[in-house]
Amino acid sequence: MPEYIFESKKNKELEAEEGIILLPDIYCQTDYSKKTTEDFAESFKRPVFLLDYFHILTGEANDLDGEEREKAHELMDNLKGEEFRTFFNKAVREIREAYPNLANFSVIGFCFGGRLAYIAGAHPNVSRVVSFYGGGANNPYIEGQSAVEYLVAQKGANISITSFFGTNDPSIPEDDRQRIKEKFINAGIGFNSHEYDAGHAYFQEGRKNYNEAASSASWEILKQIFNG
Repeated sequence: MPEYIFESKKNKELEAEEGIILLPDIYCQTDYSKKTTEDFAESFKRPVFLLDYFHILTGEANDLDGEEREKAHELMDNLKGEEFRTFFNKAVREIREAYPNLANFSVIGFCFGGRLAYIAGAHPNVSRVVSFYGGGANNPYIEGQSAVEYLVAQKGANISITSFFGTNDPSIPEDDRQRIKEKFINAGIGFNSHEYDAGHAYFQEGRKNYNEAASSASWEILKQIFNG
């Protein structure tokens, strides 16, 4: 795999026809994102791939820490939705070349990756999107549309979406959360939303806002989605 795709060590053992593509937060290939990749492969018995989308801008693998927050935000501000779409399409082709048995994918995104997950959902081989606290999802970002509007326009109702939010997350206020719900529901999309008394980036251990109760509750939802 190219350096912008980190894959679970378990992938070669798994024979599922569905893969999971993870879009991390703006710090990209961190230890906690790699751990999440391994945890998901173990729990859901599907090949899991972590995409380093900032490779588009830097030309190298990115493992940023909290002290590089300004750099991470600058990269986020400079990444265009159209660029991400091209990158994602290329990554899917490369994954399917290596794993030709994978017929479709679920995309799980965190933070900025949660916004990008809505764009990724427009890909014809993506059947499910899971977005964790995807900020900026209502702002114009790709072809003059928001990520949510773009997904609705490109995919119609042919997608399943689950969104997770922390009610104490100032980057996604109640009005924003409501607009996301209304747009997906009005489009006839199978949409579920889960909200917890938590802040931004509550799910993964290693983040300063990690909330064990909210994370555990979200894990149970994910298990229902992927393990039935």
